[in-house]
Amino acid sequence: MKNVFSLILLSFLLFTSSQALLAQQKAVRIAVVPCTIDDLGRGSQFLTTEEILQLERGLSFSLQRELYDHLLDQIDQKHGNALEVQALTETNTLLELSGISLQESWQQTVPQLAIVLNVDVILKVEVRYQVGHASQIAGTFNRPHTIPCDDGLMLSPERTFLRARLVEASSGLPLWNTRNNDWVSKGRKNEVIARRIVGELSPSLPAVVHFYAQDK
Repeated sequence: MKNVFSLILLSFLLFTSSQALLAQQKAVRIAVVPCTIDDLGRGSQFLTTEEILQLERGLSFSLQRELYDHLLDQIDQKHGNALEVQALTETNTLLELSGISLQESWQQTVPQLAIVLNVDVILKVEVRYQVGHASQIAGTFNRPHTIPCDDGLMLSPERTFLRARLVEASSGLPLWNTRNNDWVSKGRKNEVIARRIVGELSPSLPAVVHFYAQDK
């Protein structure tokens, strides 16, 4: 009986000790930065510079929001104590206060962004529309039956290519990346892209936690 009690007590002490260590371990902070719009497709040649900037801004922030929401859901479900996603308002405000415009943020290296954002890991995504154009608005008089895409923008490429990387902030070394330059077809692309990226990334998140637990 005494041995059983001792084993129970030892198990309890080990459990509480491990929980205390887990609580003391600093969560790994991840920032989802505004997504790079590499190319709007050949139709962009008919747009003004201002129109291109507006489209890039809308698409970049819309995709960033979708990625943030999907990643936050995944982390809340499985890695709540070990990983933390920086709020989008904090990410974008810090970039703005540092005088970094949207397009300039695409050119920044990960270590440069990490200094501004004060995070451990950065998720970067690049999108390129192969053909078509992004200038039509669904539901207008000349396109009344067009199926709307994200934010009411009518995008008509056959394929949207994407590349995603989870990068260690201080060194710029990739912790994870998409297997190849993946692509999605027509539809609500931002939702599909975000779901696909987070779905591929999710199995690698425990390794990210382990990397920081061992190395930091």
